[in-house]
Amino acid sequence: MKVNRKVNPLILGLAGILAFIAISFIIQQNTEFLKSSLREYKTIGIFIYILLGILATIFAPLTSIPLIPLASNLYGWILTGIYSVIGWFIGSLIAFYIARKYGKKYVEKFVSLEEVKGLEKIVSRKKKFFSLIFIRMFLPIDILTYALGLFTNIDFKTFSITTFIGIIPFAFILSFLGYLPIWYQILGLMVFIILIFVVIRIISPKKLYSPV
Repeated sequence: MKVNRKVNPLILGLAGILAFIAISFIIQQNTEFLKSSLREYKTIGIFIYILLGILATIFAPLTSIPLIPLASNLYGWILTGIYSVIGWFIGSLIAFYIARKYGKKYVEKFVSLEEVKGLEKIVSRKKKFFSLIFIRMFLPIDILTYALGLFTNIDFKTFSITTFIGIIPFAFILSFLGYLPIWYQILGLMVFIILIFVVIRIISPKKLYSPV
């Protein structure tokens, strides 16, 4: 089934952030209840969280970001950061393999090709090791992974290392924010969004996404 979305990815990102804050507020009002209720399911909860991170990286526009506050309050922000990195990293490896081995025909079953093509010029210019780490920190992990698989000739080893390093800051920043009081989350996310916007404008002077 071909993926065809008419929603701007930036709007989806904003919706994810709002969901992040809303869920965090609800969870922090019921932290003790949730901890006592889910104590017996801690191990399976970790497995499900990692699995959802994998699936969200493969199938855009799914996202596991709104679940981070729940995980941070249940497992602590450090462990949540680790679990997030594991899920997103495995998902990225699978997505990269799909793009590199099967090409556009299969990629369009998982994400919108229009969005992937929007990153073609960026990734074609950013092939150096540290450049790949840099764009990985600030661009959407799912779309960027497919773009790197389709439009570059970087090897699997380089992709794996730069991806692993690049997603660590994002994972731990969000995990830490998910553990903080709501007003700190709002302030932190606003600063983070502004930083991402500035970086995107620097690496892509033209509008990165356009409504489909």
